[in-house]
Amino acid sequence: MPNSLDIQLKNQSNSDKVYAFICGRALQHGGRLVLLKPVDALVEPCPFDPTDPNHNINWAFAELTLDNSQLFANISYVDMVPRLPIALTLKERNGKVQHALKAQAQADKRPWNKLIVNKDSKPLRALNPTHSKAVGASFDGYYEPYVNNVWEKYHAGPCHTGSQNKLCINTQNSHGVLTGSVDGKGQLVIGGEAFKKPNTYDIFSCNTGPFITDASAKRNAIIPRLATKFIRSSILDSANHPSNPDGWYKKDPTNHYSRIVHNPDGGKDHSGKVNAGDPAIFIVTVGGKNAYAGDKMP
Repeated sequence: MPNSLDIQLKNQSNSDKVYAFICGRALQHGGRLVLLKPVDALVEPCPFDPTDPNHNINWAFAELTLDNSQLFANISYVDMVPRLPIALTLKERNGKVQHALKAQAQADKRPWNKLIVNKDSKPLRALNPTHSKAVGASFDGYYEPYVNNVWEKYHAGPCHTGSQNKLCINTQNSHGVLTGSVDGKGQLVIGGEAFKKPNTYDIFSCNTGPFITDASAKRNAIIPRLATKFIRSSILDSANHPSNPDGWYKKDPTNHYSRIVHNPDGGKDHSGKVNAGDPAIFIVTVGGKNAYAGDKMP
């Protein structure tokens, strides 16, 4: 790994000035590095709080970690998709170029349109439906019928490996492939770990209700994979995880925010990340116009 990294900012927005804050510098505190006591977490603007000083500012951010093993960077759209497009381009020392482009937020006949925060009649950002209640967009009952169908499908019966009502989760670690079904207590038991029915907001957040992590490494390996099956609405059509991407987000209900944000860039990767063990140049491109610098690398 190099001792330093060349980070470049490329402005493709329609603004003459773009301010870049690196190392978690908080916009609302004059660019100073601010830590939230007592946990010493970085303070970031709140995208769904109208009282936040930066609520009407067109801002976006990406995350990166540079350590002794690699540079890992990703476009962070956990809470919202900003109006300001961000692209990450990473050139490795071997000359290989990677890029990650954002997808745009869209609205359908569900209350997804209420997740779009506007300023001057123009979209400013699109919020993750986890924060829907903050903007008056109710998704109550959205996933519940789907969850009931999942429980019905995987209810315990004369199961054997490969049967239709046997859910198979590949943890992709030392726990291997774990199977499960719904027991007589109405819990989905996978590899000995019991999960109650998630509600809509548990599925949107992936970290509440049955998806809360604990001291069990096995359970913590199951949680993101099981939650993903619900997010992608693929758990009814495919008992296996991972499953074929062709079946993701094709059923109603589904999480259209995730569908759009995780739309694969170039059809190869389903995450907005770049990483390399030998980084040479890291470019953050701000603005539209196909915000991408891959074939314009220095």
